[in-house]
Amino acid sequence: MAVKNSAPNGTADAPIEVSASPTVIGINFGNSYASIAILNKEGQAECIANEDGERQIACAISFNGEEMYIGSQAKHQLVKNAENSITNFRNILGKKFSELPKDKTTVSTPVIQHPDKQDEPAYKVKVLQASPSPLPSAAATKANTPAASQTATPRSEPVPAERVLTPSEVTTIFLKSLLQSAEDFLGKKVSGAVITVPGWFEPKQLDALRKAAADAGINVLQLLDDAAAAAVSSTSGPQADGLYPDRTQLIVDLGASSLALTLLSVRQGLFYPLATSYDFSVGGDQIDDKLVKFFAKEFTKKTKTPLTVVPSTEKGDVRARRACASRSSTPPESFTRLTVRGSLPRPRVGIAVAAGLSASMDSEPDGRRVSPEPAENSRASALELFGRS
Repeated sequence: MAVKNSAPNGTADAPIEVSASPTVIGINFGNSYASIAILNKEGQAECIANEDGERQIACAISFNGEEMYIGSQAKHQLVKNAENSITNFRNILGKKFSELPKDKTTVSTPVIQHPDKQDEPAYKVKVLQASPSPLPSAAATKANTPAASQTATPRSEPVPAERVLTPSEVTTIFLKSLLQSAEDFLGKKVSGAVITVPGWFEPKQLDALRKAAADAGINVLQLLDDAAAAAVSSTSGPQADGLYPDRTQLIVDLGASSLALTLLSVRQGLFYPLATSYDFSVGGDQIDDKLVKFFAKEFTKKTKTPLTVVPSTEKGDVRARRACASRSSTPPESFTRLTVRGSLPRPRVGIAVAAGLSASMDSEPDGRRVSPEPAENSRASALELFGRS
């Protein structure tokens, strides 16, 4: 279901030789984007593309009539069909409705209390269901009727309906699409998967992810900490010049909605976490907000027209931002196009990002901090801290 006139960042054709060992895939499951990886014959991880040719797959699901869109196509639906689009569902997986912040704004369909399950978050979307079975013929109820009324009356038009989905069900739909993309790429069944998870996931969230993956038909071999996955990628394969085998390494994971910092001690190929910190006030979305604010001021300066877009709860402003963020989306007809050119020096962007990183390292944000591990700790204890088997 590729979007017309889009510029794909890859191809769904297999460009590599896949290992003959049991087919195991890796799934980097983020809150905003996901990716799929396999091992080639050289034992190196290769990121593969879905049927739309995308290696970075948006974590979004959208319903439009009888159609369901997943990935980037669903994200495009946020411009005109936000009320039937679901995003950011990973972070609330396994949580209760009472635990979710009530004042958080969203650009997609809001999270509601499930109508039938107590304290369960859910999403409500409008869909078109397939037409029901034909009406019974009049012959069974009346006699001596015209011949035309003796046949059943067909119902060919789909029926509008509301569908309620839990975060677990949404996750199952999304993971199932990733599994299908991997099997289509490989041409064979997948025997198991390793899925990355944030270090701050609670046990109940890990259990909810396992269940959602199992419902999607995925055999979860291990839930791997994001920092551990990044650390493994930096030690497998050719080493960079000047990178010592034994070192202290900082893993910086800047996502769309959060920032994670993990300090590791690498000794003889083993990873020992020294400290971790999570900040949910720093992320790619906040960087976008700073850029929008900057160019909004430039717009006001050059056109003498006041423009306030961040923060904004107006649907029109949100739709405009989404249309601008998507290269293949056409702005709604109700918008007036006005081009104002401006530039932002790269050092200023770097300074803004560095300020956010520095604040996260100096402060005590929400998250856990792990005390230093003794050097004599075994491999098993390191896996207990990182691997979620």
